[in-house]
Amino acid sequence: LCLDEPAHAACSEAASTRSASLECLNASEYGAQLQALAQATSSTYGERARDLYFAFTWAKPAIVWAASRGGFPVVYCDLDVIWHTPLGLPPDSETFAMRTGNSGLVVAPAHSEIVRRWYEAG
Repeated sequence: LCLDEPAHAACSEAASTRSASLECLNASEYGAQLQALAQATSSTYGERARDLYFAFTWAKPAIVWAASRGGFPVVYCDLDVIWHTPLGLPPDSETFAMRTGNSGLVVAPAHSEIVRRWYEAG
């Protein structure tokens, strides 16, 4: 899921050069709405940057939770994650995985209770 056009372009390029299946969903309109809201509710550049950071950060558990509760297994990866080795999880994995203190890579099974709690903890 790509929240802006540059992320969607990078994802699409990666999808075209990889042998594994990779779906790139363009959510740049949602990202633009988050940007517009941050702009409208802040009076300084610092406030806008802070509000935009929180909006994009909050979008991650919301998106992962929506997919998981919809019955889809999820692999969420930030654009700046550099892969050195394959992930190595089977597609039907029932294991939730996230590095402590860093949600740049999240693996969640369908109907994940952990993702629901992460979302609700907000």
